[in-house]
Amino acid sequence: LYSITNTAFNATEWTFKLKSFAAVELDKPHGKKYNRTCYHQFGDSGCGVNINENNVTKFLCTVAAAPAAGEERYKFAVDPASGTYAAVDTVGNTYFRYGRGFFTSGANKGKYGIVGTSTKAADATSGHCELTMLTKTKENVASGDTLELTAGCDKDHETCRRVWDNVENFGGFPWIPGTRGVVSLPNG
Repeated sequence: LYSITNTAFNATEWTFKLKSFAAVELDKPHGKKYNRTCYHQFGDSGCGVNINENNVTKFLCTVAAAPAAGEERYKFAVDPASGTYAAVDTVGNTYFRYGRGFFTSGANKGKYGIVGTSTKAADATSGHCELTMLTKTKENVASGDTLELTAGCDKDHETCRRVWDNVENFGGFPWIPGTRGVVSLPNG
């Protein structure tokens, strides 16, 4: 048995491809992919972290100072004392990695970017946290803009254990040897 997969017609003829049902079945993914990183989507039923709990994963904050020239669209400091962001001090630098920064005011209102890193500023007295987005925002970010940060997950076993206390649901295999472990030869 065959199925028709692609059809086309030019002025004088029809063309089409036949594919056997066995080939269609073989094209489907079978089994499971084994990686060192987690295969769950953050917050799905396999992951188990409830991302709808506002007090756990979402924080409001304000852009503290105008970003440096050339960095206006992807790197800026936020004020943890503003909004509900003060609690971030306790969760560490990986809490927002691969999360979303959704702008609630300013030129980028209604748009979001993906957070690459969130680190405490080198100047400990300022208390600011520096965000670096993976993608540039459409418009420049300005001092006073507000955004809602949603936690993310870098799919690493250590992050799952330390930040989310969710190792029992970790969907990866962190003890699988990497390329170096597979191709290395024993001493002797």
